[in-house]
Amino acid sequence: MRKPFLGTDITYDKDNDNFNGDCFIVANASELHSAALNAATSNAAQMIEKTEKPFPLPLRILEWVSLIAGVSVISGILKALSGDDAVTLAQGYQNAPALFWIGGISILLWLGLFLYKKSKIKQLEATGKPDEVNAKLDSVAESIFFELGVPEDAAKVDILSFTYKEKNGEAVPKAGSLDTTPYHNFEMRVFVESDTLFLTDVESKYAIPLASLTAIRTVNKRISVPLWNKDIGYNEGIYKSYKLTANNMDDVFLKPYHILEFTHEGELWGIWFPCYELPVMEALTGLKAE
Repeated sequence: MRKPFLGTDITYDKDNDNFNGDCFIVANASELHSAALNAATSNAAQMIEKTEKPFPLPLRILEWVSLIAGVSVISGILKALSGDDAVTLAQGYQNAPALFWIGGISILLWLGLFLYKKSKIKQLEATGKPDEVNAKLDSVAESIFFELGVPEDAAKVDILSFTYKEKNGEAVPKAGSLDTTPYHNFEMRVFVESDTLFLTDVESKYAIPLASLTAIRTVNKRISVPLWNKDIGYNEGIYKSYKLTANNMDDVFLKPYHILEFTHEGELWGIWFPCYELPVMEALTGLKAE
């Protein structure tokens, strides 16, 4: 089986929460920097909670359900108004007035909740506190990267992580009960030095010899990730050609994804990454995707 780098294996222990790949760690952030990062992360989490507090989970669910209901009903009405057995708008309303009311109310409810959420977020952003908190978090992260010897021009690459179970010799991703997707895209600083591929996050620095890399596989499958880490939009600039899409929950959908394969102590490993990172990974590794 291809072992996922940064994957979490719950085949035999459903409570396991340890990432694969500790054997590749060559350096860790100091305790001082880790403490500063935890404090900055806690402040950021509190800020996010304040952002979402005026719009709790039940309202977010209601927003999503009302959108689905409204779009479904309106699609059905439009279908009835077209085709060989089409009816007029007046006939459609006469035949099923309840559908018209349900569709209209659902769309209005969604629009009202959407605008309410946006207004609350703008009120918080107007205080300037989110920028201050994020700036502190970025400052601590940059200090850690400097400590771990990451070059300033190191590429920022999204690496896919997921919880999985082994089945028929494959790692099968498993989403949690509250997750919309099993995949998470962690931004890492990736660079090559001394014939070694380094991948670094704000906790650890991983090293993989270039000589152990064997191939970049392409998986022509549509998946989604819950975050967009780039400075420009998923449908803008260099990312526009990948035809990425997003849903109302801000999940970003992509196809295909890739797996950088390598061997370690006779075992096959893989680094999963999104399609939009392929040019960077090819340039760093010298390999071409199949």
